[in-house]
Amino acid sequence: MHTTLEKLEDIQRSAIVNSAGVTFSEFRKQLKPKYFTVWRDITLGYVVLLFTGFVAVAAQEQTIALQIAAGAVCAGLFGYFLAYLQLFFHEAAHYNIAKDRKRNDTLANIFIGALVGQEISVYRPIHLMHHRYLGTVEDTEHSYFDGLTFKYILESMTGIRVLKVLSSREKVMKSKEQTQQRKLSNVNSQLLIGAALNGAIVIVAIMMSWYILAASWTIGILVVFPFFGAVRQLLEHRGEYAHKSQDYTLIPHGEVNRMFGDGPLASTLGAAGFNRHLLHHWEPAISYTCFKELEMYLMDTQVADFVQSRQTSYMSTFLSLFGK
Repeated sequence: MHTTLEKLEDIQRSAIVNSAGVTFSEFRKQLKPKYFTVWRDITLGYVVLLFTGFVAVAAQEQTIALQIAAGAVCAGLFGYFLAYLQLFFHEAAHYNIAKDRKRNDTLANIFIGALVGQEISVYRPIHLMHHRYLGTVEDTEHSYFDGLTFKYILESMTGIRVLKVLSSREKVMKSKEQTQQRKLSNVNSQLLIGAALNGAIVIVAIMMSWYILAASWTIGILVVFPFFGAVRQLLEHRGEYAHKSQDYTLIPHGEVNRMFGDGPLASTLGAAGFNRHLLHHWEPAISYTCFKELEMYLMDTQVADFVQSRQTSYMSTFLSLFGK
């Protein structure tokens, strides 16, 4: 018998059982992070970035029309896969990219944080508060508070939304709840490393006369990357009932999570388990490498109807939310 639920939290985990009589607590013990899969997926992101770089360099010898076309495609790929890689920083925030926690943070800072100028020890408390306050006015990651409008898209592509997010995070880190011996700030060594690394890529490209690479990398990281980051989070948490005229910094938005499937778009735009965001917010400590198993288990339990009701796609969600 299936249970009508508003959210998965409405049913106790101890009450969930599949057709074979396996309780969730028993099944949960089987779910261990698959670190090889994590690093295979991270490597894929770097391979695409390198391949895109080679394409940009090769396009330098082509006609002006092909150079412009190649530059546009490369900028899109650079930004998209930088956004893809950043999602593994989130996985690291839950200590799921390496077995040892210290190694987890070191690897996260080297292979992901250095690219995007973020420090894992700064990001983690902000993100954990997002889990605690999702859907409330206190949510620390609240891009979904604003409607998906042309203004939102323009702000996402011009750096305005990035500045809003950083400003909001700075306020949170200065709040009482975040007071600790070591003060946290977005302005840190990782930000400088990220700026230096990205600046070096552009400068070296210019010195080598790889102007398409320089331009496409710049556009990718400053325009395309923040666009996908902002829009993705909105699609995961913005409610169908929400309206752009409502101020959700004053009125609770409510908790919304979705499932986006396994297609090429869902698996890359929603990499590192974001395509099954409902499951992540229900069990944050579980590695995304176990989400497919978890979904299959839940679809054989009394919560199957609810999980299926949250199945959608990024594109259909975008279309249903745009303009609201």
